[in-house]
Amino acid sequence: MEFTYRGHRYQTSEFPVEEYGTASHCRYRGASYQLKRKRAMVTEAPQPVGLTYRGVSYIRTP
Repeated sequence: MEFTYRGHRYQTSEFPVEEYGTASHCRYRGASYQLKRKRAMVTEAPQPVGLTYRGVSYIRTP
């Protein structure tokens, strides 16, 4: 997937996100709803990222 932030384009891979309900039922202003949680499944190791800060390039390894 390609993103743009302040005119700079970058690529990132998509991570599958699993959404599941919880046992918490809530009520807000008369409307009831159930809280949902999201869990990202990371299957591969993070890759080094080339960044630039104030004109100085560096590589960040997570």
